[in-house]
Amino acid sequence: MNLPVTAILDDISLLDYPGRPAMVLFTGGCNLRCGYCHNASLLGSIPSSFLPEEDILKACKRFGDSWTDAAVITGGEPTLHGDSLLDLIDFLKDYGFSVKLDTNGTLPAVLRKAVPLVDYTAMDIKCPFEDYPEFTGCTDRNAVRESFRYLVREGYPHEFRTTILDFYHTDERLERLGEDIRGADRLFLQAFRPGTRLLDKSLRKAPPASSERMLTAKGILEKYVGKVIIRGG
Repeated sequence: MNLPVTAILDDISLLDYPGRPAMVLFTGGCNLRCGYCHNASLLGSIPSSFLPEEDILKACKRFGDSWTDAAVITGGEPTLHGDSLLDLIDFLKDYGFSVKLDTNGTLPAVLRKAVPLVDYTAMDIKCPFEDYPEFTGCTDRNAVRESFRYLVREGYPHEFRTTILDFYHTDERLERLGEDIRGADRLFLQAFRPGTRLLDKSLRKAPPASSERMLTAKGILEKYVGKVIIRGG
């Protein structure tokens, strides 16, 4: 079995799975080009090789022996791996892990297969759907919209999340974003943080999202979403 894992976080994560310590597994390759991405090393095409299944099994045992029974599949974009992603989910579930899937929602056909298999899904909403080509490089706005509507309609455990950048997420864009995701139960807002490995070099020394912009974003989006939560604040 060729499981699409390129790396596994060494330490237990207390942040990536709501309310549970978790093992975090990374898949390689991403079809977006978000300038503020902190996992820029995982962008680009799908890698030609992955970790041996034996190494993944050893990691499962190591984390399991540390009283960790949850796993997060993140990227990159996991849904790029199609049926191999489903194999990875089954592998982790068979070992006894609860599984959370992180996704950008650009491949709804794969998402519809994966979501019923996992215990929790987190989907990024980067910006208003109309702005996706400019902001992320994704030209299929309707794919992201379809994934959003699927998660809302089907009711599987999920969350949506948006990273706020002061210069980009203006009041006008936030209003349009709110209209696009009207009816969502819950949205987490994350503050942009600069870093030396960001894809867009101009953002590496940019100021982090301000508390004022985060609070303004929360106030605007609460008109459209059931609950808006500032993560880490």
